[in-house]
Amino acid sequence: NESDSDDDYFPQNSSAKEIEEISRVQKRTIERAKSIEKNVKTEQRRVLFDKKTAQEKLKSQEIRLLGFGGCLACKHSPCLKVDNIDRVALDKRKEQLSDEILFVRKQASNSIIDSVVARSTLMGGEIHFKKEDLMHELQCEIKEIDAELKLDAIDRELHDAYAARHQFIEVQSLHGHRTLLNTEDAISALEREHNKLIATLTAKEIIDDILGWMLDGWYFGEIENTIISCSKNIGLVPTNSKANVRGETEVTVVPNDEEKLKDDSQTPLERAISVQDECNKRHEHEQNIVENKKE
Repeated sequence: NESDSDDDYFPQNSSAKEIEEISRVQKRTIERAKSIEKNVKTEQRRVLFDKKTAQEKLKSQEIRLLGFGGCLACKHSPCLKVDNIDRVALDKRKEQLSDEILFVRKQASNSIIDSVVARSTLMGGEIHFKKEDLMHELQCEIKEIDAELKLDAIDRELHDAYAARHQFIEVQSLHGHRTLLNTEDAISALEREHNKLIATLTAKEIIDDILGWMLDGWYFGEIENTIISCSKNIGLVPTNSKANVRGETEVTVVPNDEEKLKDDSQTPLERAISVQDECNKRHEHEQNIVENKKE
């Protein structure tokens, strides 16, 4: 049998060189078959023990396509993330507001304060404020700046979470301290907080625009430049009563019980000017009292 098999592989008239070549081909064929069988077993073992989900496989494919330095959040190489706010300017403004609040807290409770730091003053409004009104405006602006800074921090961490290639990441903007979270849980929490802050800021901007539009149109019965009263009994007050409005500059005047208006024939604008003069005199008197106490 061995001779028959040898005759099949090696013809009778073949030379030694041909026999050697045939043996080399046979060995190469056998080695190739063994290699294919090994690869098949390896692939079967990999499929059997592979626990990656379809999403993880898709993510691995995206990483390979993006190459070195690619960003999974931007789907681009390199990353296209840019800052939406000027953090340095906001921090500087916040520090300025904090210093102004410390100054206001030292003043008397019923005093009139001049401030050029308040946002309404920077937009062209009055510089004379009651202590409570100025404190409220400064604190509200600080809260808005804190919300913008927090939104920017959440936006950056949300971008990093989408670009993460590990199962866990560190998050700080949610609670103010570093926390290790699962990447998917971190994305869910950051998106929820991100959407809440955007909704809050957007609603506030819309309300401010509506109130500003109504004030510009004198829907509250006020003149264009609102005069802040320095007295509880004399001053300009808002009104929406048609009986008290005879023109675009008409306002409601609350007379003092002890001292009535001397001339009823004055126009509304003249009465407003006289009230403003009275406010200025009272303000100067209070400032002199404060300076004398300091001396």
